[in-house]
Amino acid sequence: FHTSFLTPPIIAEAMLAIEKLADIKAVAQGGYPQAERCRISAGHPDSMRSDPDVVAALSISGNFRLEPCSHGDFLGAILGAGITREKVGDILLQGERGAQVLVDPELVDYLTSTLEKVGKVGVSCTQIPLLAIEYEPPRTKSFKTVESSLRVDAVASAGFKISRTKLGSMIRYEL
Repeated sequence: FHTSFLTPPIIAEAMLAIEKLADIKAVAQGGYPQAERCRISAGHPDSMRSDPDVVAALSISGNFRLEPCSHGDFLGAILGAGITREKVGDILLQGERGAQVLVDPELVDYLTSTLEKVGKVGVSCTQIPLLAIEYEPPRTKSFKTVESSLRVDAVASAGFKISRTKLGSMIRYEL
């Protein structure tokens, strides 16, 4: 069984519910490791393939140099072609080159033949392998600190590099 593309809170809730079931395996796949919108594949562990093809990638290219388009423009063009939001995963903008879009594999032929414009820009739409997706890995920074207390203001001030006094007033403001 494969779901439509789901949002992160729904994915987390569904995965918690599914892992409580005996003899059911579930995998969330969005096309690349940090995908926000994913499809969940669920089934008996013996019948699940190791890498189900539940996501396809499209490259939407055009000359966006003079007419830049936003995430909403690409999504609007796809939805304007009659596709529902649940069939569309992440949209990765590529500046002047266009965007890469993750979709339900059933829609590849339809979108490649019907999507002709994004905003005012004429586009060509082609399927690409999932390994060709260009995404930016998350930026992380590791550090070590020694704090005399495990109080929230002490640990958070070290992590966010602001004073405990300022952080304390921010915490009081939010409560």
